Amino acid sequence: MKGSNVDKNLHALIEDTRKYLEGKKYLIVLDDVWETELWGVVELALPKNNGMIMITTRDTGVADSCKVSAKVHTYPLKPLELENALKLFHSKAFQSDSKNPSEELMKLSEDFTKKCDGVPLAIVAIASLLSTKKERVSE
Repeated sequence: MKGSNVDKNLHALIEDTRKYLEGKKYLIVLDDVWETELWGVVELALPKNNGMIMITTRDTGVADSCKVSAKVHTYPLKPLELENALKLFHSKAFQSDSKNPSEELMKLSEDFTKKCDGVPLAIVAIASLLSTKKERVSE
């Protein structure tokens, strides 16, 4: 019984969205999508040829699933080079007045950065967390 209410609510949301966007130009951004089924639902809610949709994903299967019914341009992003990844990490992790972190901290920051594989979001998340700690290896 509950599933049918969800289906009715989803159907109503799709119809309301389609009516609202009809005749308007739009840009919709869906960030960090991991489910290939999402495009099928989103596509139902969008009028044809009036707007653009940008989807960011790290899963090429998601991008490929959109190609079935839409004109798709993919732009694979390369991970940050280690030097730029370290600059980003240091700018977030070492925000205090200490301009020269210890050699041990520099080595640890390089290890953390390498584990992030050049993904900026991962680098910022870890570095931001570490920025709340004292600049000691034990922390």
